[in-house]
Amino acid sequence: MESKQILEDEHLRKWTLFTYGASNKKGIGLEIILKSAQGDIIPQAVSCEFNTTNNEAEYETLIMGLQLAKDLQIRDPQVFVVSLLLACNINGSDAVKGERLAIYLQIIKKFASNFENISISQVPRE
Repeated sequence: MESKQILEDEHLRKWTLFTYGASNKKGIGLEIILKSAQGDIIPQAVSCEFNTTNNEAEYETLIMGLQLAKDLQIRDPQVFVVSLLLACNINGSDAVKGERLAIYLQIIKKFASNFENISISQVPRE
């Protein structure tokens, strides 16, 4: 019983998710770091062998991070993305341009509905 309570309390706390995606001629790289309030870190990196734009890579990375957060039953992720365009698209301060990015945005919004409270902000690459 006590271990179950600890697990439940852990999931109520904020987790921080950092995402970064990049694209070049060799494919795309997706990197995420999920960090608990206690400092536990879950890093993930995926290399994909298909071509896409940097913006699409950023969306792919965020989807991967949100899927991990959902799988771990995290309720309140605080998300930081490198892409200003991605953050502005999600927060509605900039219109999505292009059909593919619009589809990505729909997927992100669907994932966001799995969380009790989610915030998505842009941070500098550094």
